[in-house]
Amino acid sequence: MATTSLFEDTNPHELKELLGLIHSRELALPDFQRDFVWEPVATQELIISIANGFPAGSILRIRNTQDLFKARAFDGAPPLNGKRPTYLVLDGQQRLTSLYQAFYGTGEHQFFINLKVLLDTGDFEDAIFHIRTDHRRAAEYLTLEAQTSRLLLPLRVIFGEKDGFLGWVMRMADAVADHTKSKELRDNLRRAGVWESAIDDYKFPVVTLSEQTKAEAVCTIFETLNRTGVKLSVFELLTARFWAQELNLRELWDRALEENPLIEQFDPDPYYLLQIAALLRTDVAASCKRSDVLKLPVTHVSKSWPDVVWGLNEALTILKEDCGVWLPHWLPYTAMLIPIAALMARTRSMKGPEVAAARQKVVRWYWCSVFGQAYENAPNSQSALDVREVDQWVRGGAVPKTVREFRFDPQVLRRTTPRQRALYRGAMALVMKQSPRDFHKGKKLDGGIILKGEADDHHLFPAAYLNRHKVEERVRDSILNRTLIDRETNIRISARPPSHYLKDIRDQLSNALSDVLQSHLLPHALDGTNPLIRDELEPFLSARLELFTREIRSATGAVVRDGLLTSTEWTGAPTPVAPPEDDDDDAEGDDEEGQPWLADGKAWHQKKCSARTWQALEKLLATITEHGGKPAFDWNIKGYVRVSVLGYRWAQVNTYPNQLMLTLWTETSCFEQAVLEKLLRVRRFDTKMGGSEKMGLPSSIEVVGPRGGYYRVRLRIKDDFDFANPEVGTMIATWRETLG
Repeated sequence: MATTSLFEDTNPHELKELLGLIHSRELALPDFQRDFVWEPVATQELIISIANGFPAGSILRIRNTQDLFKARAFDGAPPLNGKRPTYLVLDGQQRLTSLYQAFYGTGEHQFFINLKVLLDTGDFEDAIFHIRTDHRRAAEYLTLEAQTSRLLLPLRVIFGEKDGFLGWVMRMADAVADHTKSKELRDNLRRAGVWESAIDDYKFPVVTLSEQTKAEAVCTIFETLNRTGVKLSVFELLTARFWAQELNLRELWDRALEENPLIEQFDPDPYYLLQIAALLRTDVAASCKRSDVLKLPVTHVSKSWPDVVWGLNEALTILKEDCGVWLPHWLPYTAMLIPIAALMARTRSMKGPEVAAARQKVVRWYWCSVFGQAYENAPNSQSALDVREVDQWVRGGAVPKTVREFRFDPQVLRRTTPRQRALYRGAMALVMKQSPRDFHKGKKLDGGIILKGEADDHHLFPAAYLNRHKVEERVRDSILNRTLIDRETNIRISARPPSHYLKDIRDQLSNALSDVLQSHLLPHALDGTNPLIRDELEPFLSARLELFTREIRSATGAVVRDGLLTSTEWTGAPTPVAPPEDDDDDAEGDDEEGQPWLADGKAWHQKKCSARTWQALEKLLATITEHGGKPAFDWNIKGYVRVSVLGYRWAQVNTYPNQLMLTLWTETSCFEQAVLEKLLRVRRFDTKMGGSEKMGLPSSIEVVGPRGGYYRVRLRIKDDFDFANPEVGTMIATWRETLG
């Protein structure tokens, strides 16, 4: 009996071809496929694999001539609007959706490559980053001006624009007026094009089922894929390699699960344990990137394995007991499990009070990382940095950068929905940290109840109720309007306003309802002052925001400054940089009698400067005042005048007899060295020349960074500097704008 082959085609197809088919509505999904659920970090990791030419799995599709299933477009792709797609994807939806949204720029995040980093380091993983599409910086970075000044490549230009990468290179080069600079820029972009070519040429293995395939066979194949699909991992590769060296990784992993119920419950990827082990290395710089994990010596893995498992179990214990992470899906950043476990493994030898002190610091660092969104980009590099700095901190060293530079705007929570997974999970974990009680019997909720499906996060003002009142989706689904609600209460709530269902609950729980509300970080008064009871949405959201702010402040050890939660160690800029090495030769010693700069700093600086330099200082400060948004000047400092904006030192002017040194700090790369040289009509700053050689040289400038997370502009002002040049004010205004 003749049989018909299931397979029409088993050849590889280029990524750009597959994404093009999605865009032209020729490639779609069967309607029964689940929604797109990948986090942007997962998308980033996939793009990194593709850029490096690593296998990223195969694609299974079927020719759609029989209309076996109702079709729908990929998330972010043009709607089908009645068009019959040529193919339906059975396996590969999440990968193709994430890649389409990244390379066509249609998703909730925009992906960029920092070409400066890529050209300097050659590390694609450190160069790629993402920003929420609705963030102001995303709109800025999508302009050609920002891309030229910051050397940023939006991934959307590779496949999402007609002329692609080469067209973008030409537009970038044309935007630079100077021919020499334009050619240099074009050459640099073409060097970076090696990575673009790797993406452009990437091919996925694609299996295409023929149009004769029956619906029953398709369903069976689909179910089998979802039940048994296994990805090839670094863990599997090293398991095979170490087997020949008499180390059975699979056996070690199985034993770890058997002996540690908490690890079994969280069921982390066993690859994480290898990354933890990599961060415990002392013979080389610790790194948990894939390339470095693959280089792990078998002796190190064997020796460190007990500490790795112990550290992982301790990390999960801390997350559960101190951070409200009852279940894996409430961990804001999955990758954070790796540095926490490595830190705990490094502190295993500690005894007594130092154990509690170390744990307290690790927990504070964790919350600063979550709400500071430190793990949005390059999580492996961030992990290595944090393990090094936090480990030093718990042993009495300096406060780590993640803690020291923590800042968070609580107003962000107003627009944080389940789509903003990390912040949403972090805020919900704060609720779990309070040991919330169910609204039905007042009993404590826990992870077991959630696992059984007896409680989940739901709306307080029900979605149906708010839809009737035309409340926008972002407000409706905000974390401020959600909490953990048991199933029975959620059924009781239905579409009723809070005043109705809370009355019923109070009839059952009496005044204990106040304790229940308080355990959910909700306004808990049971009288007419509670906006939740009065069905007043906006006053309720404001009250809930205040409660969340208080908890975040407590967890991060932050203080409130100008409406922002800010680390107590925050100074607004790197704490004072040392004066240039060639400008110290006229500085008075600290033992100058009476320290006159403290008594009358302005008079002291005036006496220090020549008449012409003092006039220049007055002009400079007048320009900063006009364009810098009402800055404050502190004269009572030896050596320089501090310029504060929003309460923080973002600039300073060092004073000398015959010159001034203006230093500006920014958090973003908003200035280009060559551009400032041309606009201000000054020369390039030469830090290697001695002070005596510089005395006769003209004004100069340098732009450096990032250092310590900041970019720095240093402008040496001599007698030749032209304060009448309007570009001076433009530079100050640009600097001020970056500060928010």
